[in-house]
Amino acid sequence: MKNYNLMAKDKINIAINHYQNGYGEVIIIAPGWCMTKDSKAF
Repeated sequence: MKNYNLMAKDKINIAINHYQNGYGEVIIIAPGWCMTKDSKAF
């Protein structure tokens, strides 16, 4: 897994976990208010 940070046009920082698994598909999880990609629910 590699960690990346992207800056959106509106200057919001977006943290990304990139898992290289040999597939061409992408899954985007948008956890919502008060949660992060590292919250226990995910």
